[in-house]
Amino acid sequence: MGYYKKVEGVMGCLAGPMLDFRVSRSIVADKNSKYQEYQYHQLENSSDIRVLELAPGVPSDLLRVRIIHVSHIPSTTENGIIGWPVKYDALSYVWGSGWDDMLYILVDDKYFLRILPNLDVALRCLRSPEIPRTFWVDAICINQQSPEEKNTQIALMLDVYACAENVQIWLGPASTDSTTGMEALKYLAENTLCEQAPWDQMPDLAFFPALSEIFQREWFQRIWVVQEVCVSQKAIMVCGKDSFQWGNDPNQILKFMRRIKYATISPQWERAGLSQLNMDHFLQLLDLQLQHIQCQHRKTLRPVADILDIMYSTRQRKATDPQDKLCAILGLVDQSDEYFFRPGYTLNIEEVFKRLLDVIEI
Repeated sequence: MGYYKKVEGVMGCLAGPMLDFRVSRSIVADKNSKYQEYQYHQLENSSDIRVLELAPGVPSDLLRVRIIHVSHIPSTTENGIIGWPVKYDALSYVWGSGWDDMLYILVDDKYFLRILPNLDVALRCLRSPEIPRTFWVDAICINQQSPEEKNTQIALMLDVYACAENVQIWLGPASTDSTTGMEALKYLAENTLCEQAPWDQMPDLAFFPALSEIFQREWFQRIWVVQEVCVSQKAIMVCGKDSFQWGNDPNQILKFMRRIKYATISPQWERAGLSQLNMDHFLQLLDLQLQHIQCQHRKTLRPVADILDIMYSTRQRKATDPQDKLCAILGLVDQSDEYFFRPGYTLNIEEVFKRLLDVIEI
């Protein structure tokens, strides 16, 4: 019963009439049901894939799909990536628990297919109310009962995620604090820091537990997701109805990383009670994405470490005066630059960080 309560919370968040999922299960699983279990047809070639076309609907509607076979394009890209003549989004998610509580989707309005609860909620949240959407989802697009097919399809995973228009990162349904955490991450991903940070605008909101709860979600602990994000053309991170995105432009990724670093060393971050929040896992993911792009382009895209990089690396070291954290590392920075930043003890720490923001590239 716990899962039904969880889904009711998701449905309430997204609005719309409730569906009794126990009834939906009996519709397809009853021995007198008109629906039969879906049987996969073998793919013609080892480089062919399946995609699913998800019919429109409100979150409480039954999930209805078409499973479509797609042949690969004979030619490949300069980086050796196989392509397919179809536009789709690839889902990056965690299968999760619930093997004893499987739910169902309808295929071609004739057959049923079992899926796990987390995927059920993800598809409901990502479904359009008006038009079909096309996805690649491993649990549905690969015949999980065929070891031979799994071997060939897993070999195509890099290509599948690299060719997707978007990689939809599903963190899971919304929680009490998740909107606050997602707002902070969206600010870091999509703003220039010229606007006041949400944790500085709304100091009464509990940003530390909100961000901690997001980073503790299972998606951040899994290994498969690293490749899925690193090769993406555009990543969209989704939690309930909240989302933010970033592309594979190396300059955009670098600026995203630098905004995170600047935020975490700023006095506003410490004042908001965020100094103990560990952003390293997220930064590592972005850095691996940048490394992958660097390998693809066969050239160095990451600049030499500057004052911001060094301050971030040494941020946990102690100092009597907050400005010591700047002054103590000046000897490690290229001082020949005409824009070399020189802090002064005559300024307060807020003014120092404003000047730092003016000279670093974010």
